[in-house]
Amino acid sequence: MADPISLTAIAVTSMVGSALSAGVGALGAAYQGAAASNMYKYQAGVAQVNKQIAEQNAQYERQLGEQQAERAGMEAAQKTASVTAGAAASGLDIGSGSKSQVIASTEKLGKYSEDVQRNVAERKAYAYEVQGVQEQAQAGLDEMAARTSRTAAMYGETGSILGGVTSVSDKWLQFNKNFPSTSSLMS
Repeated sequence: MADPISLTAIAVTSMVGSALSAGVGALGAAYQGAAASNMYKYQAGVAQVNKQIAEQNAQYERQLGEQQAERAGMEAAQKTASVTAGAAASGLDIGSGSKSQVIASTEKLGKYSEDVQRNVAERKAYAYEVQGVQEQAQAGLDEMAARTSRTAAMYGETGSILGGVTSVSDKWLQFNKNFPSTSSLMS
């Protein structure tokens, strides 16, 4: 049988090992929680930037659509003027008959082309706005995940420490139960 001092050293080493293991586990949980939290904060920042880009793209599409609509309107006005000038130069009455209808149709077609350009731009802008809303929602989820990671880390730290305390306590009780005469040496 081993001498009491060797048994005491083994018991103390086992208890210290359990305590150190609990401390390392707690530090690991804290580090893991901080890393996860930082990752989610970064992702939230990226989502915020993506939201801003989507908003800028929506604004750009509206401006581009308006420019294209103006261009279509100018082209239609030019066609109308050309048809009117051609009819007038031929000596036709542009105020009545088929020439009048051709001019009216050309004007309507120009207005329609303008409306189509604005509609296309508005649909593209709307898609970017939807993307912006989705990015904003993702940023909110990532921020919530960052907070949750910190809370989970705290629980992990606490669990590691409580597990270590329980392990040390169990080893101490087992040591005292098996070697009651050597427990006085540790005091």
